[in-house]
Formats: sequence, C-alpha cells, structure tokens
Amino acid sequence: MLFRNLKAELKSGRKLLGCWASLGNAGAVECAALGGFDVIVLDWEHGMVDRSNALPLLLAARAHGCGVIVRVPDQRVAEFKFCLDMGVDGVIIPMTANAKEAKAIVDACRYPPHGTRGAAPGVIRASDYGLQSKAYIERHVSDLLIIPQIEHVDAIEEIAAMGAIDGVDMLFIGPSDLSASMHMLGTDNFKPVMEQVERAAKAIKQAGVYLASIQVPTMDAPSLFKAGYDMIVGTSDANLLRNAAQAYVKNSGRGH
Repeated sequence: MLFRNLKAELKSGRKLLGCWASLGNAGAVECAALGGFDVIVLDWEHGMVDRSNALPLLLAARAHGCGVIVRVPDQRVAEFKFCLDMGVDGVIIPMTANAKEAKAIVDACRYPPHGTRGAAPGVIRASDYGLQSKAYIERHVSDLLIIPQIEHVDAIEEIAAMGAIDGVDMLFIGPSDLSASMHMLGTDNFKPVMEQVERAAKAIKQAGVYLASIQVPTMDAPSLFKAGYDMIVGTSDANLLRNAAQAYVKNSGRGH
C-alpha cells in the first residue's frame, strides 16, 4: 500500500502543514489536498467525521499525495484500533493529562510485545488486507506518529515525563482547551494564555519530541514555523469554505 511516511519527513527536517477535515466530505478533502497541504487531519473529536465516512476521506486525501492523521475523540482503545487498522499515518489524542495516560496510548497503538493492540494483520486495510502483513508488523512501530495533545494547564508539568516515553513522537498544544482550563475561553486578553502556550512549547522542545499546534490568534503559520514548530494544523475545510464564501459575498457588489 502506498503511503506518505510523515515520520520520515519530520526526521529529514521537513515541516508539515496540515488541514483539519471537519465537514466529513470527500470532495472538501480533495480540494484541501489539491491545495498542497502535507497532511489531512480527520477530526473525530469536533468534526463530522466518524467510522462511517473515514475511509472515503482517507482515500480522497491519499489520492492527491497527502498524509492522513486521525484525531480520535478520546482514549477508548476501540477508537485507536479502528483507525490504525484502516491505515492512518498518525493519531492525535485529545486531553492527555499525564505520562501514565501517554504510556497507555502508546501501548494501545502497538502490537505485543511492544504494546497491547489487538492483532488482525492478516485482514486489515493497513496491511493491504493481509498481502503485506509481515511487512506491516515490522514497520508499524517505526512509521506511526503518536501525538498526545496538551490541552490543560496542569498537563504542562507532565510534558517532560510524556516526552520521555518511547513511542511519544510529538506533542500537540491545544490553545483553546488550554485557555478553557485557565477559565479564559473566549477572552480578548490572550496574553496569559500565550504565556502558557510558550511555556508548553519550550518544554516540548526540551523533551526532544516534535512540536505541533493549531494556528493561534497572535501567531500565524510562518511565525510558528520560525519559532520551531514542526507541524501546524492551521485551518480546516470548514474555515476555508466559510472564509471564501464571506469574501465572495463581501466583494460581490450586491450592496446591503
């Protein structure tokens, strides 16, 4: 099965630019992929993406050269199993609170003796429905990106311990939930939140794992890449469509 090895690209020093797939529409994913994004993130947590439509979205992204990561809705093992067996390039796990949870996440993503993932490599799509089962078993540890998300201010203290776990490749900062944990969701004063975002980013770099985030109000994608971020998932198919629609109507000459 052809796939884009995002982990190898990161190791080579390449920065990755991603787009959230939140609409659950294969045409929207194709448009984003054709735009030149490196990775499409299927959002099972906040988007209209789930088991029923995930495979067509993955195929649409892969057809145009994009890697595919899934943000699972939570830490249920069944969610990991489904998307891993489907053949994604990585998983983002929201609200990871500490090293114990991060270790459990890694275990759920790896076959024994490296973890506890349920095994059916003879039939799953990730192994070309069994045609490449041996090769898949051998490379599933080395190729999969495992990405816990830092979304609570208290989790910042756990970053060093999370980063020390074999299998945690990248930590993803979630500024919105981070601000909510500070009781500052929707605030116009983003400075205290950004101070914690910067504190988290520094800790992630010191931990020696890749650093990722969404785009934040005070820093655009070029600024974040310049600051050392390795992956930015800075917009979504919904954002792109909404913004384009608003711009078209505004500039239509229709008047009020």
